[in-house]
Amino acid sequence: MATINETIGTTGRDRSTITLWESNNGGGDGLGNDDCTGSCYADSDFDEAVTINFPCLSGVLTVAAGERHDGTAGTGARMVASANARQIQISDTADAYTVQWLEWDWNGKTPGAGIRSGVFGTPVPMIGQMIVHDGAVTSGETIGIGSSVRDAIVHNVILYNLNMTSTGSNIRGIQLDADTDTDIHNCTVYNVGTTGAGAAAGIAMNDLTNGSMRNNIVIGTYDNGGGGGDYETTSYSNATVSHNIASDTSASGTGSLNSKTAATNFVSTTGGSEDLHTKTAADTIDAGTDLGATPAGVAIDINGRDRDTEGDTWDIGAHELVAAGGGTSPKGVFDNPFKGPFGGPV
Repeated sequence: MATINETIGTTGRDRSTITLWESNNGGGDGLGNDDCTGSCYADSDFDEAVTINFPCLSGVLTVAAGERHDGTAGTGARMVASANARQIQISDTADAYTVQWLEWDWNGKTPGAGIRSGVFGTPVPMIGQMIVHDGAVTSGETIGIGSSVRDAIVHNVILYNLNMTSTGSNIRGIQLDADTDTDIHNCTVYNVGTTGAGAAAGIAMNDLTNGSMRNNIVIGTYDNGGGGGDYETTSYSNATVSHNIASDTSASGTGSLNSKTAATNFVSTTGGSEDLHTKTAADTIDAGTDLGATPAGVAIDINGRDRDTEGDTWDIGAHELVAAGGGTSPKGVFDNPFKGPFGGPV
């Protein structure tokens, strides 16, 4: 078994695109014996659709330390779509994959499959610490991040401005439907909706025993009479659901808060300069539940702060607000959750 880290970018890197990294088996032997990490650099914007399907013990698509976003758009390695269907699709059934730290800017285009796992199988893929935004959907049902048939874990993601004009189609920001191990934790979702006749939801998750949805913010979901809401299921009896925030009345479970506003909780929602970090005196501050360090990476916020090791009282959402002088953890602490608590190479 080998541990391999390849760099991805256009200035003296091992691979010039994410697609080439994937098609070269992440630098591994192609037989599934290696841990393979692809570290993106912000040399120039990526613009591609990627299907991750190479054999490995673990495959991690990440961003190199020092090249990561600061929780706002345009500050790190990113994909900027020039056409529709720019997406990340995880299609392998047997190998462990993590996708993290990228900004995925759909740039007003239709996302296609979004960022999702599309096949049955284990182990469970992880999607974390990403900024995903500005998809304009003109036809077909759309999910920004999620899986309809495979378990997945999504945490510490900011997703905003996923909007549909197609009549009769549904749209969801984050959706997990499988039933063995599905977690949606510490995510911030804003302005997902449709002006057509379909339904919209910021977060949707089945009411199944092994589902967990905690510490999420969903604000500003809208539709045109389609019957959606910030959270698609408003009353859970089987899944573990608590400490979520909604702008409507769909947040359920212990510690959840309803009828909250973007103006109270986000630094800025101004178009083109959105900043969905937690603002001072937000409803989210110290209102979350402590999730510890399991699953791997769940404690790492959108700025790289480790809420668990810092002993924070958890905020709700992707960002843990730290008082002036409180410090910030280094951004390299969640590089490969399959290699121990502090990950693999960056």
